[in-house]
Amino acid sequence: MRKYKVTYCQDLPEEIKDAEGIPDDCTDNCLIKIENGNIEVLGFDGGEPEDQLFSRDWSWVLPALQEAYNAGKKDALEGILT
Repeated sequence: MRKYKVTYCQDLPEEIKDAEGIPDDCTDNCLIKIENGNIEVLGFDGGEPEDQLFSRDWSWVLPALQEAYNAGKKDALEGILT
């Protein structure tokens, strides 16, 4: 089973934070994919309003959301057709 979730980085398991280089006191939100018990961090950012600059790189967001949408659509269609 595949699931996408927005969560606080500080709530991730320690081994995931270590692998991604996320500090323990990180308060950023992150988009994660959970598939068959494996967690993959797709991207994270604090996104505080005062930090929104023209140079801010949000390029990871659209592909991550599109991946989640396509996976959900595929799972839904497979559920309908089986």
